[in-house]
Amino acid sequence: MRLTIRIAIGAALLAAAATAAAAAAAAADEFPKLKAGLWQVNMSSGQPDGHPPRVSTMCLDDSVQREMYRMSTGMAAGMCSKHELKVSGNKVTTIANCDLGVTKMQSQAVMTLTGNTAYHTVARASFDPPLNGAKESTTASSPAT
Repeated sequence: MRLTIRIAIGAALLAAAATAAAAAAAAADEFPKLKAGLWQVNMSSGQPDGHPPRVSTMCLDDSVQREMYRMSTGMAAGMCSKHELKVSGNKVTTIANCDLGVTKMQSQAVMTLTGNTAYHTVARASFDPPLNGAKESTTASSPAT
């Protein structure tokens, strides 16, 4: 994968991570907590480059979910002029406008949960000016326990 695509994907992943973390830490009456345990995350860039999804693992429990939320809100507060979170049923949507220094990013991420055992996130970001030649990025992640 080219370096320019990796950087653009990284920015879109920031939006996806913020959504996942915010969803994970949402109040119990609004949103189910994700099941504690080892999760596998399959991440694809949506680019027609022929690369298979990247696979990683993470171990979640209540304390990790709270820390992910704390870190993501801290990052957003430092870089983003807008960071909105909306929970509606099993969907969590975040919208963010962030200054990454060399570019401004507008992103939207939608996480759809299946109970507390699986979710699918699609994050889209646009960059002005283009980030290392990339005007847009789409990233999808599908963790499963």
